[in-house]
Amino acid sequence: MQAAIFVASLPLGFLSLLFALPLLFVGIALALVVWGYGERFVALENRGIVEAIGEGWTLVRSEWRPTLTVLLVKIAIAIALAIGLGGFGLVLALPAVGIWVASKPLAILYGILVLGPFVVLTGAYFGTFDSFVWTKVFLRLRAQAYSPAAAATDQASPSTTTPSGPPPPLFE
Repeated sequence: MQAAIFVASLPLGFLSLLFALPLLFVGIALALVVWGYGERFVALENRGIVEAIGEGWTLVRSEWRPTLTVLLVKIAIAIALAIGLGGFGLVLALPAVGIWVASKPLAILYGILVLGPFVVLTGAYFGTFDSFVWTKVFLRLRAQAYSPAAAATDQASPSTTTPSGPPPPLFE
């Protein structure tokens, strides 16, 4: 009896996974983007943490098209980098296999001296690129808050902590 119930509910479980996994990925991506915008509100506009996350959510809702476009482009770049750098890392790792057969401590040393810096520098490059792109997008989307008209409005209401001045150029 229990086996029949299990077999009968198996398609339902598969369908729920089919719908739940994409929603999980979308939710994680949305949370990361809101958090990223929130970090920029804290760093660039002196907002509190809770307020910054709320402002990040508002920015994502109001500017969802450019945010989604940048997110999809960054995912494509990440995939391309993973394929390219993964292939290069594999080429770097191939000598380690031959060295492993001859001497395990020497292979470990090779991994630390050659593969370690490769992994660290690749992560540092991608992290810097990621932060730069999201900061530029944030500044571009918030350009009205940095315009002279917004500065005049800010002086009229001192409760707002939006900085004034022209928006920075997208590419220098």
